[in-house]
Order: sequence, then structure tokens, then C-alpha cells
Amino acid sequence: VPGEAARFKKLLDAIFKEGGHEKLQGQEGSVKRRRVPLLSVWFTQTNTGKYFVHGHLGGKQVEAVARGIADGHINAANVPINVVEFKNRLWTLNNRSLRALRRAHELSGSPQDITVSVWPVCPVTAKFVSLHGPEFGAF
Repeated sequence: VPGEAARFKKLLDAIFKEGGHEKLQGQEGSVKRRRVPLLSVWFTQTNTGKYFVHGHLGGKQVEAVARGIADGHINAANVPINVVEFKNRLWTLNNRSLRALRRAHELSGSPQDITVSVWPVCPVTAKFVSLHGPEFGAF
């Protein structure tokens, strides 16, 4: 699209002028663990796959993990939930995990609260989404 590259370069120049190049990768030391209501965490995708792909749950069905949590065979604390806080909402980076926890809640009424790892939003991403999110139908 004509002009898009120039607009993007201008945006990146402004971000780097503010020291954004040092923050692109994020800082693990700034991750905070927080206990929050399960239903306060938002999905970042409208659909999730039926199987976990990564980590210790890789290859397991989301529904089977949900039932394991509901039955007490799987500890909900072992289901990772990483989030970013953006526009006063917590957005998951682990959609399958959130789906399993919500399904377990439907099946058994538990857990009500979960522990999440809250990652800071990189300033480049935050600025880009704030400026261009509406163009893509996001946020």
C-alpha cells in the first residue's frame, strides 16, 4: 500500500527516539504474578485449537485438561497463564490454557481465581496497537 512504509518508518523513528530499541525484548524482571478472577482474563483469539502445542501440556486435549482440573487430577496452578495488561484489561497469551480453565470452571465451579504472570507491553507494540488497532478491528 503506497505510503504505508513511510508511515511505519516514521512511527519506528519516533519510538526509537524515545529509547524503544532497549525495550523491544521486554524485561523478565518486570513480570509480576497476580491473583485475579478467572473471568477477568480476556481471550486474544476467537477460537482455540483442540490440543495444547507447547510445554508440559503439549499434545494433550484442551477438554481432557479441563476435565482433569475439574476432577482434581490436574492442579490449575500448573496451567500457565501469561497476560499483558492493556487498556485496563488482562489479555491472555495462553488461549488454550484459559479455555481449559474456563471449561473446568463450567464443569465444577472451580477455580474462581487464578494466578497469572503479567508481562509489560513493549512500548513499540503498545504504540503501534494504540495508533493502528482500530484499522485492524482490534481493541
